[in-house]
Amino acid sequence: SGLEVASADLDVLAGHNFSAEPIMLLGIEVIGGRQTLLFLAFFLAFAIYLGLWPLHTWLPDALAEAPQAGGLVIAALVTKIGGYGLLRIALPLFPQAEAFWAPIILWIAVAGVLWAGLAAFSATDLRRLLGYGTVALGGLVVIGVFSGGVQGIDGAVILMLSHAMSLAALFIVLSALQDRLEDGQAADTAHLGGLVVRWPALTALMVAFLLALIGLPGSGAFIGTFLVLLSAVQAQLWVAVLAGLTLILSAGAALGYARHALFGDMIREGVKSLGDLNLRERAIFVPLLVASLGLGLMPSLALEPVAPTIDETMAPREDLRSAGETLRLEVPGAEGQGASED
Repeated sequence: SGLEVASADLDVLAGHNFSAEPIMLLGIEVIGGRQTLLFLAFFLAFAIYLGLWPLHTWLPDALAEAPQAGGLVIAALVTKIGGYGLLRIALPLFPQAEAFWAPIILWIAVAGVLWAGLAAFSATDLRRLLGYGTVALGGLVVIGVFSGGVQGIDGAVILMLSHAMSLAALFIVLSALQDRLEDGQAADTAHLGGLVVRWPALTALMVAFLLALIGLPGSGAFIGTFLVLLSAVQAQLWVAVLAGLTLILSAGAALGYARHALFGDMIREGVKSLGDLNLRERAIFVPLLVASLGLGLMPSLALEPVAPTIDETMAPREDLRSAGETLRLEVPGAEGQGASED
């Protein structure tokens, strides 16, 4: 039966048991009934926001073509709506459907992580490179959310926070470089080279935030990725192994861009007579750098405030486990196959 009173309150919705009985739709039997249909609808919507492969095609182009401020908002904020929606809506409201589809979703996510890591090597524009990095992050977040453990969700939260700060800083670095270059070509390696000679502090910040983005030990991304992979090992070992390759692929692509764009011979003759970091820029970058390091060194500062919400998110899963049910939907005609084993 439907809800007695229409409501958008998540607490009210979480208390409603959406039917998982099979239903017929256009002559096709839908396993999981309403739960499956609602879960897939919400999952697809949030996966598009998150940039999950293969629904990612808008993201690299959007970051490459948008103005700097628009790209910052899309990468650092808009994509995180997808992760938030999965955690707060798709996961707790439809636990049986989530459990049934989780193994498939995990393999879709790991395919996206590997594809984004490989595609990043072809990027010569930093904004497009960040777009592929955001696609890879979306895959890691989904792995964390659907791997079935609190550690995975903790890792997904830290990854989104760390990624948002690093991306915001990198787009601001790009804007600062654009102010210093006469034709504004601050993202494409074909127009860059040797910038460390002219602006050492600014380029050092770019390298620092690139390293934070790819998960250098001590950064928030490293902690988040570690927790996600730790949770994935307990769910499906090969998902964790293949997803772990993103660290190597992402590091190679990011450091390759930095080597071409920032070091070597300066190929730009015309640069504006602007100095290195000014006071206004330092006031912007220093808090972002401190927050990024703080998240990596003391992740509990971010996790403790959201712990009650994560516990609420995990409650439906725990209820299924405590009831002795496996996290699968029953397939008609195969009763007893999914029973739990002592």
